[in-house]
Amino acid sequence: MGLVLSGSNKRAQALGFTLEDVAGLLQLNDTEACAKKTRALAARKLALIEKKISELVTMRDALAKLVDQCDRKLKRGACPIIESLGAASI
Repeated sequence: MGLVLSGSNKRAQALGFTLEDVAGLLQLNDTEACAKKTRALAARKLALIEKKISELVTMRDALAKLVDQCDRKLKRGACPIIESLGAASI
């Protein structure tokens, strides 16, 4: 298993595994217990990625709304983005 993973470090990193994760995986033997540990690690990574995606979607939606408000208010009054930032600090 070590040889397979060592040639795939970039792939492992592209899937969200850190160098520390890869080093840990390289130390495992190709057994059923190894497969369970690897799957558990991958499931945790997947959960983290899904959480980040959800947070990014929320951020995107909020920014899109502010940009739209800014476009509609561009010629009259204060910038909605700056107003939003000021309101967030209160």
